[in-house]
Amino acid sequence: PAQDDGSTYDVTVSAQPTTPDQVCSVGSASGTLAGANVTNVSVTCAIQHTVGGTVSGLNGSGLILQNNGGDNLGISGNGSFTFNTALDNGSGYAVTVFTQPSTPAQTCTVSNESGTLAGANITDVSVSCVDNN
Repeated sequence: PAQDDGSTYDVTVSAQPTTPDQVCSVGSASGTLAGANVTNVSVTCAIQHTVGGTVSGLNGSGLILQNNGGDNLGISGNGSFTFNTALDNGSGYAVTVFTQPSTPAQTCTVSNESGTLAGANITDVSVSCVDNN
């Protein structure tokens, strides 16, 4: 519906698209009508995917993994993991060990740690831990 001149507007995404999952953002989303129709609102959507894998050999506590220098994820046991922040399709990922486990002290190494998201969730990052001697 039309709005009165001088009134404010605020465009938001009320529901993000699914199948595939996407995250949409609105550019030039708010303002005040000033004598003309508003034509510069833009909506940009990106398909997103998660990064994860499995941890094995973990006996210690305090293991923290990191993706792309942030998005820290504490790991409490062996098994699967998925980082909390999904990334845009086509973007890169780089999983590292931010904090090695202690009690007992262990060293964990990461394989399949980096790449580019290409149309699917990443599930093959492997973290392998061994006791320090």
